Amino acid sequence: MRRRGYIFLSGSVEKNHTSGIKTDRAKSTTLKISTFCSDLWEGIKIGLIGILVTIVALTVNFIPIIGQILVFLVYIFYSALMFVDYPASNRHWTLKKKINWIFSHYSISVRIGILPALISMIPLINIIFMAILFPLFTVHTTLNFIDVENAKNREK
Repeated sequence: MRRRGYIFLSGSVEKNHTSGIKTDRAKSTTLKISTFCSDLWEGIKIGLIGILVTIVALTVNFIPIIGQILVFLVYIFYSALMFVDYPASNRHWTLKKKINWIFSHYSISVRIGILPALISMIPLINIIFMAILFPLFTVHTTLNFIDVENAKNREK
């Protein structure tokens, strides 16, 4: 249920930031069973990706020096994926499209994911800071996401 709250936060930020600007954001706010099921399935897939990322991180972490750097990079991109999921879910994007967005906007993805990745690697403190800063990260990602998407729409 918390995921829906952050999607609502992301949608509110986007609506406030883009008032009067045409966006690709889904217009329908009515709850449909098919939309609910597809959103649920996308959430399950991202959760499974999270489990896969954890397994890869645990395995790669055993490689001296390079392993820790690779794990940190993986965490950066997974954090970016988690936060891009909120504004992208408002557009009903598939997981593949979200991942393609992350890799096609590499520098923005690093900027979105680096601070959450750093914070999430600090034991015990990560729980408190992530709980406090999660809404801020959601707003930050949404603003970056819609700026990139609006720039693409203006170029067309």
